[in-house]
Amino acid sequence: MVRRSGGTRRYLARRDPGSSALAAPPPPLLLLLLLAWAAAGGRGQGPLEFPHAVANLAVSGERFLVASGNCWYEVAPSLAWKEKRFCEKSGTSCGESVASVNKLLLPFSRDRLLTCWTQPQGVCRLQNLADVSLNETLGEELVTYASESAVVGLMYCEDDKDSRWSLVAATTHKLNNCPESPPASHANKAVFLIKEGEERVAENRQVAMKNVYNLHFEDAFRWQKHFFFPYHNNDSMQAKMLIALYERNTFRHNSQILRCGGKTKILSSAYLEQRGLWAGIFGSASSPATPTSTGLCIFALEKLLENANNCTFRQPPASEFSSEDDASDKCINVTWPIKNSTSLSHFNLVSVYATVVLNKAVLFLGTGNGQLLKIVLDDELKPNCPEILYEIKEETPIFHRLELDPTDQNYIYLPSNNMIRRIQVANCNKYISCRDCLSAMDPHCGWCHTKKSCTLKGECSFSSNSPNWVNISYGKDKCLKIHTSDNLHFKNNKIPVTVDVNSFGLSESRSRCRMLNARTNEILCDVNQHHLNCSCDINFKDLSDKVQVLFISGTWNLSEIFEFDICSLSKTCSKCNHMHCIWNAGEKKCVTSTMTCAKKIDCSSTINALNKKDRSATSKPIKIISIEPNYVSTLGKPEVLVIGENFTKSNFLMEITGTSSCQRDVGYVTKVLNGTHMKFCLPPSRKEVKSACIKEDGFECSASFPLHYVSFPSCTKILPNITWMSGGRNMTIHGKYLNIIDEIILSDFPQSIMQFTCHKNSYECSFTTPAIKMEKGSKIINIISKVENINISCGYFQYYPDPEFIHYELITDLEPDLELKIHKTKDNLNLSRHELEVFISDENLVNITFSVQNISNTATRSIIHCRAKQEKTLTRKINKSNVKVYVKVGNFVHEVPTEKKNYPFLYILLLIPIVIAVFLVAVFVTQRKSKQLNQKLSEHLELLECELRKEIREGFVELQVEELDIVDSFGTIPFLDYKHFVLRTFFPEVNDYLSKTNK
Repeated sequence: MVRRSGGTRRYLARRDPGSSALAAPPPPLLLLLLLAWAAAGGRGQGPLEFPHAVANLAVSGERFLVASGNCWYEVAPSLAWKEKRFCEKSGTSCGESVASVNKLLLPFSRDRLLTCWTQPQGVCRLQNLADVSLNETLGEELVTYASESAVVGLMYCEDDKDSRWSLVAATTHKLNNCPESPPASHANKAVFLIKEGEERVAENRQVAMKNVYNLHFEDAFRWQKHFFFPYHNNDSMQAKMLIALYERNTFRHNSQILRCGGKTKILSSAYLEQRGLWAGIFGSASSPATPTSTGLCIFALEKLLENANNCTFRQPPASEFSSEDDASDKCINVTWPIKNSTSLSHFNLVSVYATVVLNKAVLFLGTGNGQLLKIVLDDELKPNCPEILYEIKEETPIFHRLELDPTDQNYIYLPSNNMIRRIQVANCNKYISCRDCLSAMDPHCGWCHTKKSCTLKGECSFSSNSPNWVNISYGKDKCLKIHTSDNLHFKNNKIPVTVDVNSFGLSESRSRCRMLNARTNEILCDVNQHHLNCSCDINFKDLSDKVQVLFISGTWNLSEIFEFDICSLSKTCSKCNHMHCIWNAGEKKCVTSTMTCAKKIDCSSTINALNKKDRSATSKPIKIISIEPNYVSTLGKPEVLVIGENFTKSNFLMEITGTSSCQRDVGYVTKVLNGTHMKFCLPPSRKEVKSACIKEDGFECSASFPLHYVSFPSCTKILPNITWMSGGRNMTIHGKYLNIIDEIILSDFPQSIMQFTCHKNSYECSFTTPAIKMEKGSKIINIISKVENINISCGYFQYYPDPEFIHYELITDLEPDLELKIHKTKDNLNLSRHELEVFISDENLVNITFSVQNISNTATRSIIHCRAKQEKTLTRKINKSNVKVYVKVGNFVHEVPTEKKNYPFLYILLLIPIVIAVFLVAVFVTQRKSKQLNQKLSEHLELLECELRKEIREGFVELQVEELDIVDSFGTIPFLDYKHFVLRTFFPEVNDYLSKTNK
């Protein structure tokens, strides 16, 4: 039996991420997909793409639900697949068809779901997750049907006689001007409650507004039987919290103004039920980004509720909501965050998700430039410097809601536009040693002794006899303590390294200690001993790499990795410089610095700034007017020019401040040009908007100036991407952060043909192509952008041969206009009329420039149409026979040849007599050959006829002689007709014809 308590968020469903107490059994198809996913290894996949931008997401048991466009999907927790479960039909608004957009996606109970849509007319549906065809409509016109308006809500069920689930929602109905589509009947009601089976909202279950305000509700949650709705008024720009208590079938309510560093908009919300806290991302009205443009503020719900109770849930006069009674004198309608300050300032936060791990509050933050950040709050709720868990290359903004994987809490979903990614909640492997791993105070990370690395808990195998995985709850005492001698034995170049395991409380007397080179696995020391602590002398050269230490005692297998700090051995400034380290004059110690801007101290003049007597030199305030450039990559920049006032000394520092909980970066002076110009070196830093100020040690910093640390530049396209070999074509590179490029190189590998800079625009960079030598065909030239000695590919373009102009046609009869047509061979250059300069000159040195009107194309050529006007000072017409026409294309100038004269009729006349002569000769030869052939045929026929006669005679004689037996039989000699004999024997067809004719 599920307990339906309203005091636990586990049984509540919110606007985006609802939840339910138990997991719903998947349908057969989904079960098969889950089994296939498990067989494949269960590893997360992504990004998963949807046809439209993500509108909502929710988790319920082991289900992950996503709304996109007019549909909602069930998605595998690993993002291995998605299935479209339901799509809402479109509606009409002001007579036009409008697509539906999801506004509420609230799983509740065991396997039920509430969805609300803008169309048709703010409909809400109760659906069954196992069979979405089983659905019913809840109420009518419950949510706004304006796609840009916000709706928040939750499903809850009280422990009373009525077991029906109820929807509590907050929305703003945007009024329209369509008489045929009137606004909702409760357009001035901000909050309402409706139960299952009810057709409409009862009047006593609504929180009415004094007027129809444009409110943006960001979230809805329930704590101690009170409903909380963080919102801001888009008209007055003021962030508030509406607190409503529903009892005796009616609402009592109060709104509290939320203070967060002067910010007036609520961008995202996270409810931390275990701590009774609410975290909100606050922003200001749109303006240039600064390090404090957005902020994270944490409020105690107990304080909000206390202030609301003091007002006896009556509204102050400035509230947007109606109240029957006047507010009491004790009513406090302003609530400040914990410690009355902003917990974290950042230039572009847009989303927040909060959870508790190992009794530590962990917050995941999304940014408007595609970053997923993670902060851990200490016992006083102070955040650490955010860790960057993931960055989207395209820098698309993160969705305002985040959710953890319901099946594996080591992953969090990162929605952005129409994509969802699945990201690990910690990058534990970035910590090299056990002490680094536990010092980071990340509750998700711990040191795995068996793997000898920092891992998530699920990535480490466990032993029942020893804690192979130790986390922050154990403390750093559960790391091997490694000590090195402060003195280097120069005689044998060896350093004693000692391993201390006293903090583990081991009972075994025997142990084994082994030290290895972490890169090559070369054994540096291997000791078997009858006591627990061990010591080895390691060669100095072997300590240049990381050293892996293994300690085995009984069932205990302990490990650690340490890196020898050679700089710490230097106790004086001169020795520090000799070891290529940095001397910290303030702390008087030698440190290792990977900063490109680390200032090398002149040891002969190291003076503590606090002991300086002359402070009058900086009595005039320092002022920054500009920093050029003020956009740099995350690698920093060796030199930037700062223009300002009262630059008098070279020991000035530039303090660079970004996210409020992170350490400030420091830039040093590289050169003092004069009292108004100095050059500074900017160190590497994280990607964000920062503020820079200049100070001298012991003095306050000047007023700040914005400084932008951005990603490496990216090129998207080059237009046009074809040029001619004589060069001179203007090309434009389109991309992002192009203004931080130090140099752009046009490269024909392996040689460079051109270098140039481009700092004017972040999104476009234009240049003119140089001339090159090339053979026939085309040639590809690569574009390389160079940022701090790092080469980044930026695309390519092609060279083709110069354009070929065939001839021109000049028309001078259209006084005072001149018309010119230039015929050009068709090519791949795609010339535009703005790239062509056309002019003519004649023998009188008269130059006329033509304007190109258009360019037409045929199958084989292009025709350039030009027009110009003759000057009135000309006294005579232009002599077309002496005109020269020139076309300039970039660096290429070509004289167009005159039109070639064609004489087609003359060619025809010349061909006629030749054709006739050939015909006569052919006739004569044919007739002569015919006569000769006829003569030969006649002679041949006569010869054949002669031979035929001879054969007939001989045949007749033989026939008479051979037929004597006929005489003996009949007693008579038959008359054999010579003519008939011949016809029957040699010409049977003629004989048949004669027979038919006689009949």
